[in-house]
Amino acid sequence: MEFEKAKANAAKILGKSGKLPKTPGDLSKDISAFTKAKEETVAARNDFEAKILAVKQAASKASDTADAYKDVFEGSDFGLDAKDKDQKKQIDEATKMLTSALDSDIKDLQALKTVLEAVMKQIAGIKKSLDAAT
Repeated sequence: MEFEKAKANAAKILGKSGKLPKTPGDLSKDISAFTKAKEETVAARNDFEAKILAVKQAASKASDTADAYKDVFEGSDFGLDAKDKDQKKQIDEATKMLTSALDSDIKDLQALKTVLEAVMKQIAGIKKSLDAAT
């Protein structure tokens, strides 16, 4: 710690007859507490960053799976005869219902991914700022 070195050197300069004034508090203890708190903050930031990344990756996977479901439903006759007019209507209605719901889910997942990407950028900015300050 820089201050402790300066304090020792100042005491040498003052000699046996000089005295350093009494200082309030315990700077060494406070610096130690700061260092511990900073390390905990960095660990929490890293953990948060990892969790946000995991959510983003999970959202991407869920979106990809929903797209795959859509492909299955759009190509399915659901065990009905597409040549029969009434059954064709049932196929079309079921396909539309399922794919519309999946489109809604995919849209929500994409919106979440956009938010998470912005959060990741904010975390990177915080990381850069904290690293530059220490």
